Amino acid sequence: MLCIEAYHQNFFSGYPDKTFKPERPISRAEVASSVGRAFSRLSGLQPVYPSTPTFSDTDSSHWAYGAIEAIAKAGIILGYPDGTFKPDQNITRAEYVTIACKSLLRRGPFKDGEINNPYPDVKPIYWAYEYIMEASIPHVVVNPERFDVLIVIPSKKIPIYTEGPDSTITVPNIGDIVINVIVPVDGLTQTGADPAPREVTIRIIVKGGLP
Repeated sequence: MLCIEAYHQNFFSGYPDKTFKPERPISRAEVASSVGRAFSRLSGLQPVYPSTPTFSDTDSSHWAYGAIEAIAKAGIILGYPDGTFKPDQNITRAEYVTIACKSLLRRGPFKDGEINNPYPDVKPIYWAYEYIMEASIPHVVVNPERFDVLIVIPSKKIPIYTEGPDSTITVPNIGDIVINVIVPVDGLTQTGADPAPREVTIRIIVKGGLP
């Protein structure tokens, strides 16, 4: 179902032989292409084909060139220090979570208070530490900023929020009950207003088979 839904949302197009290859590792170029498709739903981002490539190993002959250049221009990807992108190299979990945060317009780092790092193998000096924490740790943003873009799916329109200069961030404990919380995935109201605030209990759900 996830594969079919991704296809209908035009995030993935499959392979020329009409297969999806769900067990195959995903390359950096494939991620760039899917992120470009998803981001186009948010901001109208379109592939670009500059005459001078941004990355030394990815030129106009590569099938994902337009998408890679577009999301590089948008600041979602930076490539490697040596000026390459390595489009056909498999993406790492750290690289993917960083791209996911950026493509969802998340700033990444927590800027208030202490957090309990749940991962002994991810040190604060690790290059993707702040994005991994952003994606992994439940947190509440007080006075968030709402972007002028939406994630639109058939059943609802989901607003996107981020931390602004006047925001504060708290990290609740498991079991805490937080009141008057806007949950973006609830979707906008029929009048286009923010989702109605509601009570939320902080908990962690682990589903088998998910990373």
